[in-house]
Amino acid sequence: MKQVEARHEIIRDWRSLPKEQRQTVKQAAKFAMQIKDKYKFLGGKVDSDPYQTIKGWLQRELELTRGLY
Repeated sequence: MKQVEARHEIIRDWRSLPKEQRQTVKQAAKFAMQIKDKYKFLGGKVDSDPYQTIKGWLQRELELTRGLY
């Protein structure tokens, strides 16, 4: 799976959680840890950690949904 496809799927899964379960960076980190092995994606840095990549996507999503950008 391409990285962009995985990102879309992961964000969709994140948004499907109840709102109270996707409010904090800690919740995003926990979700990233739980889902990191579900999606195998290509792209990005060769040595990148899927957990860190996913956590970054979710943190960005939190910032966007909070209106910080």
